[in-house]
Amino acid sequence: MIIQIVKKYSLVCAGAFLLLQACNNNAAQKKEKELPPKHVATVTAAENFDIFFKRFNADSVFQKSRVVFPLKMVIAGAEGESDSIKYIIGSKWRWGNLMAEKNHIISKIKNTNREVIVQFNIEDTGVGIYYYFSQKRGKWWLVFIKDASD
Repeated sequence: MIIQIVKKYSLVCAGAFLLLQACNNNAAQKKEKELPPKHVATVTAAENFDIFFKRFNADSVFQKSRVVFPLKMVIAGAEGESDSIKYIIGSKWRWGNLMAEKNHIISKIKNTNREVIVQFNIEDTGVGIYYYFSQKRGKWWLVFIKDASD
């Protein structure tokens, strides 16, 4: 019974995170669409993850543009139960700012040039969600979420 309540709470928290990911400003999207003149050579440098992550949490339009859809989300099953898998499509994505949560702990548990795993916990709640980011063609993308909450 307690495990089910905790699972529901973690799903509510995960849902709240996704729900918070709704609308921001259109300026960032328009700015990204602006292309340099054809005669100017451009070199794409690898994007800094920390700068990307800050913007990813602050700008809903940017965030949605950097999620690989359908996004696979695994919800860990309780001991002895199997994990459940769901896929989030673009129209169901809700903006969320991990930095805005109270009593949160955000840690990078894997940090390479091509992959970063961000662990999100809320103190004393059992909420533990892993966000898997991958760098492709110099840009960071959210490619997978695992909810390992108690």
